[in-house]
Amino acid sequence: MFFISFLLLSPVIKYFLLYFDNPIIIVAQDCSESIGLVKHAGLESKDDYKKHFIEFDKNLATKFDVKNYTFGDRLEDTLSFNFDEKETDFSELFNEINSKYINYNIGALVISTDGIYNKGGNPLYASKDFSFPIYVVALGDTTHKRDLIIKNAISNSIAFSGDYFPIEVLLSSYGFQNQVANIEVIHQGKVIVNQLVVIDKNDFSKQIKFEIQAKEKGLQSYQIRVAGKEGELSLINNSRQIIIDVVDDKKKVLILSHAVHPDIGAIKTALELNKNVQIESFTFDQFKKNISEYQLVIFHQIPTHLFNTQKIVSRLQQDLIPTFFIIGSSTNINSFNQLKTGNQIQNNKGLNEQLIPKLNNSFKLFELDDKFIGLIQECPPLLAPFGDYISDNQMDILLYQEIKGIKTNMPLLYFTKEIPGQTAKAAFLFGEGIWQWRIKDYLLHENHDQFDGFINKIVQYLALDIKKDRFMVYQNRIFNENEEIQLRAEFYNQSYELNNEPDVTFELSNGDNKKYNYQFSRNGKAYSINLGRLPEGNYRYLAKTEFEGKKYVKNGEFKVVPVNIEHLDLTANHHLLYQLAMQSGGKLFYPNQLKELVKELEGSDSIKPISHSIVDLVDIIELKWLFFLFVFFLSLEWFVRKYLGAY
Repeated sequence: MFFISFLLLSPVIKYFLLYFDNPIIIVAQDCSESIGLVKHAGLESKDDYKKHFIEFDKNLATKFDVKNYTFGDRLEDTLSFNFDEKETDFSELFNEINSKYINYNIGALVISTDGIYNKGGNPLYASKDFSFPIYVVALGDTTHKRDLIIKNAISNSIAFSGDYFPIEVLLSSYGFQNQVANIEVIHQGKVIVNQLVVIDKNDFSKQIKFEIQAKEKGLQSYQIRVAGKEGELSLINNSRQIIIDVVDDKKKVLILSHAVHPDIGAIKTALELNKNVQIESFTFDQFKKNISEYQLVIFHQIPTHLFNTQKIVSRLQQDLIPTFFIIGSSTNINSFNQLKTGNQIQNNKGLNEQLIPKLNNSFKLFELDDKFIGLIQECPPLLAPFGDYISDNQMDILLYQEIKGIKTNMPLLYFTKEIPGQTAKAAFLFGEGIWQWRIKDYLLHENHDQFDGFINKIVQYLALDIKKDRFMVYQNRIFNENEEIQLRAEFYNQSYELNNEPDVTFELSNGDNKKYNYQFSRNGKAYSINLGRLPEGNYRYLAKTEFEGKKYVKNGEFKVVPVNIEHLDLTANHHLLYQLAMQSGGKLFYPNQLKELVKELEGSDSIKPISHSIVDLVDIIELKWLFFLFVFFLSLEWFVRKYLGAY
């Protein structure tokens, strides 16, 4: 009774809970092709490395909690020694560690690699914020070997039938001084042009340019090859393949403006570099041609108070011709609001404001490289009409507006998709002054490539042939062999509304005419299919569906090209690996020093369990075991009394 009364006073217990977080050792193996092509320092053969490293990993697992990874062009949470990855990317590994192990006790990261990376960012920068040491097992060979290498071969992705297109080849050589290299361009198994190059230095590099005429239409494959020499390290890197899509029509683009403006000069200069485009420019009062002759019309700051474009825009909408509106300080906003473009700028009051571009990272209509993303972050603001931007369109926004340091959800540059049979593609840029972006591009990169490429991508997307078919299949024409091949299909009903009610079958044929059957999956209101990774070669497909008794068929082709980037440079970069280890407080070891690495990790003062304590207050009356203890004693007393005959 005393204890029960005591509990009614609500006494509390203060207690400490102590637990230990054991250190985790992350072991990452580079599984790219360059690792499997050379012998490693201190080992008799490449097979010895696999045996020693598996033993190292097992020894480590007896002392620590070990997490294994394999990385190359993709990341896997297992240990593999296939050495078949086509590229080397450290970024995905480091991102995985940052996201998955942020609150864990990471004792160390052990990376076994040759230091060669050809995808993603520099590992030195990507790992600079790690709070744990990085220990490196330096693989490969740092000595230069005798080799001839086609390091790069670039060309336009599209050429017009009958035109000449350039192929620029970068030839590199080591150890063949005072010899002659024969570079050939091969098309359909025949050498169409060659050039002899005198190698005048031991460490030699030279840019060679060929002019090739595009004769056959469609996807054309060209192989650039340098004849091999005795004693070369590898013959795989003696050739490169490029794919050209040869078409037989040019796109006519018209620029209509209210007056001369530097924006127009910047756009024209960018497009004139593209042989696929025929560009014409007029002020609105000078234009007397048939507007239907063009595949794209760019309106710069019109309509104005002097020029009303209602009739022209209506004709373009009727003929399903894409448009690109650039809205600026001279645009008549009231007239623009009446054009039925799906856009309204309300509460304008004749005022203008400065808009800074902010990139939409989810934009997917076409690819943007890192240099262009850097350019956008540095671009000067555009001058645009002040007001509330309202759109009825389904938008693919490329750039948002930032006003006085505040990022908004209002678009600065966006695209609308075509609805077959109803509307054409369109783009809207709310602001003038993009000529300054071209100048900024030169200041940052000493060329205009990023700006010019940006303008050409916009025009290429908008001016693609207008399709009015009810059944469409979309795919890239060229895929890398380490890339998953995905295709998309759309089917429209008689009102040209998306409808994915019917099944869509897909038949794929390879170069040997072997056929594989698939079926599209429904994705939203459309269809999609993922074929995974396919071997190098030419592929043709046949997609079929049936709706309301009528059959619809689409066929096409694409190529899967080899990726040999790992063969271009087989000289290990141990200097980078040394910097990576020293920067993080780790050390560099060689494959024959794995036992020493185990001892180093075991003896490290920084790789220790971390203790955590929790202090808590608990009401004693809440302890369940006390209740059962009291019940036990009461029951025991009752039993004893009954047993002894007491009442």
